[in-house]
Amino acid sequence: NIKKQTQQTRLTNMETRSLPTSEEDKKCFECAGMPTTWASVSLGLHLCMKCAGKHRSLGVHLSFVRSHTLDTWKPHQLKIMELGGNQRAREFFKCNAISEDTIDNYHLQQKYETEEAHNYRETLKKEAADALGNEYTPTPMPSRPSISREAFAESNIARQSFQSSNRLVGKNKDEGSRSCCTLL
Repeated sequence: NIKKQTQQTRLTNMETRSLPTSEEDKKCFECAGMPTTWASVSLGLHLCMKCAGKHRSLGVHLSFVRSHTLDTWKPHQLKIMELGGNQRAREFFKCNAISEDTIDNYHLQQKYETEEAHNYRETLKKEAADALGNEYTPTPMPSRPSISREAFAESNIARQSFQSSNRLVGKNKDEGSRSCCTLL
């Protein structure tokens, strides 16, 4: 019975009350100033209500948003949040020369359309599937071209430190444009 299986795979609000667990996850990933009550499951991020609204506007292919307490969660979604978190995402984006600064929704969209952001989403999804003993089905890159790390770093929201260095973090002669934070 499909209905019975769906009920068995969903977790109640009480089972998600442990989100977030770390101090880093208690502050919004985007604005760092507000307490978190929402999450981007696909990116493993904890967000405040305002930034969750911005993430919702990106579309579920970039950021699937859930409330910590208002929504029901599936086991793989909780596993992604456990494996991800704000600190891991912050380190990943920094390592891949993708600025944390987002001025408005347009720049937020650019940030999460990068190939690196896609690979990060896929890595979390694969790690969660492996941890739960589930099959992993990769999601192909969107048909419209994503912005490259290099183009993003050259955009007006990239950090000055990235622009002033002679090379992007993780790019070297031996690896071509491979990132320093290889996840897959």
